[in-house]
Amino acid sequence: MEKDIIEGKYKKITSILIARNNKLVYEKYFGNSEKRDLRDTRSATKTVTSMLIGIAIDKKIIPGVSSHVMDYFPDKLPLKNPDQRKEKIRI
Repeated sequence: MEKDIIEGKYKKITSILIARNNKLVYEKYFGNSEKRDLRDTRSATKTVTSMLIGIAIDKKIIPGVSSHVMDYFPDKLPLKNPDQRKEKIRI
């Protein structure tokens, strides 16, 4: 895998981290990338978030996607920029 990334077979890969059993087992940065650099994850975070939401629903941690998002962030209330539309946002 590292060889293919270094040789350019996979474009724009700047880092790989693998966790297993709650422990980081592999961490590698490529090109000029460093641990402290921000990553442009874009849609990858949407995929991971949707998987975690599905798991939370399956385990009955949240009742479903119709739940209001702000119910899970009471520490963020009151909002710095309140808007009634934000209160209606659902998972």
